[in-house]
Amino acid sequence: MGVMTVPPLSGARSNTYVFHADEFHTAPVGQHFTAAKGHSFWPLSFNADGTIQPIDCSPHTTFTFHAPAATVSIPTIGRAINATDGSGNYGDYWSETGLLDQRYLYQTWTSSKSGTLAEIGVNLACNTPTANPLAITVFRYQNEAQLLSPFLNWEVLASLVIGQTAAGVTPGFKVQRVSVNKTVQSGDRLGIALTFPSALPAATVLPYAYLLQDTTGTKTNHVLYSLPRGHVSLSGLSGTASPILTLDSLELKWYASVI
Repeated sequence: MGVMTVPPLSGARSNTYVFHADEFHTAPVGQHFTAAKGHSFWPLSFNADGTIQPIDCSPHTTFTFHAPAATVSIPTIGRAINATDGSGNYGDYWSETGLLDQRYLYQTWTSSKSGTLAEIGVNLACNTPTANPLAITVFRYQNEAQLLSPFLNWEVLASLVIGQTAAGVTPGFKVQRVSVNKTVQSGDRLGIALTFPSALPAATVLPYAYLLQDTTGTKTNHVLYSLPRGHVSLSGLSGTASPILTLDSLELKWYASVI
């Protein structure tokens, strides 16, 4: 992509130069997709003769640099910004690939407003044109005990089945919007389920991707759950544990609009 020039703070002697690249993914058909799962950044260091020192591309390598405050104004319009509930349009999100190859995901929240739940949106990507369709289900449930039972005791409010097409899930992240148009009350427990509409063999590769953020230390009624694919009965040594697991301090990138 290029090299970003980061101006120095007051008193610093020189700019910081940051190499910026798309993260490549090679699909099973041998075709290269760019910008499928985000971007990578590395600071550049220079030798005395001006040549660039080797870049450390080790997994989970991190670095910190300081820059002057931005002067660009932040947009104040948009569905995610003006949504009734959601994870927030701005945050420290990262991508995970392989969505649902081993688990289904349930993002839940408590509605903060009474009215008509017009739509929900969730950010998804897919890096193979042969992926199986994905089902997005919007649901309402009475309490945690009902949700965590092995029988999926919820009321379906809306659903949408999507696949990797020009208008569906793309290699780059795109907001998948689901029209709901159902009446909800403040305090209703609602959720978004990401599943597959039909049984699939265990070896099936399902390369969908989603965005996550860490909510550690924040007070929120948003809870993300997972269900191992094909696991629908009670588990544990005594057979009393719910098959649905809580993903502590994690949240999808999503929004819900109540009008």
